This record gives sequence, structure tokens and C-alpha cells, in this order.
Amino acid sequence: MSATNGGQRLIDYFVVCGLDSVSGLEPDQLLGDSLHVAPVERSYKAKTLAHYPENVSWNPFDEHAVCMLSLPNGLQFKLNTEAHTPFFHSFLITREDGSRMNGFALTFYEKVKDYEICEAMQILQDMYMAELALSSTKTRSHSAIPFRDHMEGFQTYLRNNSPSPKPEIKLYNSEKHNLLVSKCLCLVMPLPFTSAAKTCLNKIYRGGLTEDDLNLTLECYLYNLIYEVPLPPPGRNMKFTCITEDVLCQRPGLNELPPFDYPLEDVFGLVGVKDFLKLLSCLMLEHQILIFGS
Repeated sequence: MSATNGGQRLIDYFVVCGLDSVSGLEPDQLLGDSLHVAPVERSYKAKTLAHYPENVSWNPFDEHAVCMLSLPNGLQFKLNTEAHTPFFHSFLITREDGSRMNGFALTFYEKVKDYEICEAMQILQDMYMAELALSSTKTRSHSAIPFRDHMEGFQTYLRNNSPSPKPEIKLYNSEKHNLLVSKCLCLVMPLPFTSAAKTCLNKIYRGGLTEDDLNLTLECYLYNLIYEVPLPPPGRNMKFTCITEDVLCQRPGLNELPPFDYPLEDVFGLVGVKDFLKLLSCLMLEHQILIFGS
């Protein structure tokens, strides 16, 4: 089946965000200053590496917003000795005219194969360790315990100024470690079909790891997914195949509530039944609601 008419596709864009080897390691200024932490634990600026198609008339591509929300914490690095399980999240972009872009992202970690990036990370770490050593030397040379007339005051000073155990610094050794960097696969859809998007992204990710076992190239499956899977009509179900797995999505009718493709168990687990009822009451009474993460 074909979905060539404007605005009638299930998926508007397939996007890949991650590390641009040409730009290198640019600090992510949107996340604030991070010079006080080790270079491996800092956030760096991500780039949109590719998106298909280039543009669609009914939903112009917002490269900056999609990239920023696909990797909201910027580029993250890990060592191969750390856990790096892929994780999924969704996001919503609302334009000034009220139109929406529903985004779904699968973030995973892959080995950095660019020698210059690994070398740059090693240089940043050497500079960071030199700064730590210099700061520690200055602290020891200027620290002096003031005279106290009373032993009680002297003991209080020692308790308040005793060195606390420092957290372990994550160090990168290019000779011992493989450097991993976050990368994101993203789907932009006109409607929030969360379960379908999650299934498709997982299949694409696993297909990229085992492409030799596929009957066709991964590009063929992506083309079919983007250009030939239509948007289901209101009030109808649709089943399609993503690589080798059947995917089911349901679109509510015109007189039904909008789609909510998230398990309610997760909502109650995160918010709690009591607070959920408070939120629902505020929503029904049209009160302003502000939700922020701790």
C-alpha cells in the first residue's frame, strides 16, 4: 500500500542525531558550565547527522528542535566498562500556530572510531587533571588553622573543615578503554503512536547490528516504512510490517478522546494515585498546572 499523499503518512521523518566528527567536541552551552567535572562526564553539542526525507510541505523539518529534544542532555560519553543499555523517550514540539510534531527517540551508545576525537578527549582530561593538581597545591599552601583560645572552638573548627571523601573521578585511558558516545534514532510522526514508534525504532536498531542477516538492505526497509506506510483513517486499526515484525496501531475516531499510547500503570507509578487525582481535578477546573522534574 502507498502513502504518497501529503500529510497521509504514518511517519514524516526518520532522523539520526549524534557526534559530528568535523565539529569535534563542542561544549553544550545550553546545559551550563561543566568545566568542574571530568571531560568524560561533560555534555557536548549534538548534531543532526541525517534526516529523511529532506523536507515535506505539510510538516517543515525543525532541525534544531528535533536534535535538542532527541538528545536533551547533549552528547554523553561512557567507557566500555560501564553499562550502556539503549533507552526510549518521546517528545512533543508545538509551533506558534498550534501545530504539533510528535517525536520518538531511541538513544544508544556506539564505539568512537575517530582517532582525533579520542585524542581530543585524552587531551581534555590531561588538562583537567593538571588543573586539579594545581588547585590542590594552592589549597595546601594557603590553608592554615587559626589559633583558638578555647579547645571547644578548636574542635568545632576541625569538624567543620575536615576534608570530606571526594567522589571517584571517571578517568579515560585510551590504551585501556574504548570510548563510547551516545547516538539517537528518531521518528517524527503527525500523531503520537508511541508503541508503534518504539517497536519500529528497536527493530531498526537491531537490524543495523545484524544487517547481514536481513533479506534486504536496511535502507529498503526504511524506505518502505517512511514512504509506503499510510496514516490509518480515524476510528480504524492498521497492521504493518517493520523489517520482520508486525506492528499494530489504532487511531481514535473523530468523536473519541485523542490517542494516549502510554501505560497508565507508569503514570500512577510516577505520580501516585492521590497526586494524579489532584492533577485531574485541576485539569477539569481549568487551573494552571506546572510540572517539573527533580
